[in-house]
Amino acid sequence: MIMTPLLHCSIAPLLLKRLKALGSLANNPFDKLRTGGTMEQWNSHRPGQALMEVVVAMGILVVFAAAFVRLVLGSYDTNLLSREHTVATHYAQEALEAIQSISQRGFDELNEGTYGIQILSGAYVLSGTGNTFEKYTRTVTVEETGRDEKTVTSVVSWPTKSGQEASVRLSTLLTHWRQSR
Repeated sequence: MIMTPLLHCSIAPLLLKRLKALGSLANNPFDKLRTGGTMEQWNSHRPGQALMEVVVAMGILVVFAAAFVRLVLGSYDTNLLSREHTVATHYAQEALEAIQSISQRGFDELNEGTYGIQILSGAYVLSGTGNTFEKYTRTVTVEETGRDEKTVTSVVSWPTKSGQEASVRLSTLLTHWRQSR
């Protein structure tokens, strides 16, 4: 059934009258406006409503502002941890490259144990039990895993802002390939 706008407009007031008689529209705040009342008359029957609207709006604003601040601070913490992880990975990779340099110079210099890395006379050498760079601590562990094979693990650890300790662990397998022939 297709309703014409004229028919639709003539049914709406009858429908509103019926619903009002049934009580479903009995205290409708828009009745005053529909019957020719002004906005001031409509608002005059609701003391304190404007104040409540302002309080609710401020509450919503505070919730969104708190969420935004939490997001910004969380982003800052994630960025800081990422930067620290990158620096630690650099130190760990540097140790593995130093160990490769030592093994190319003399595979027999790599004895089992935990070491630090130093540069003496322009060459890397194993020394001590670890290195400290600012807040980062690096250890290099050499393990013999087979005939003419050694596993080298570089671990860099540091304290995070939250007080926990984070670490990066990189490993490589070195072989004495010149000897294996």
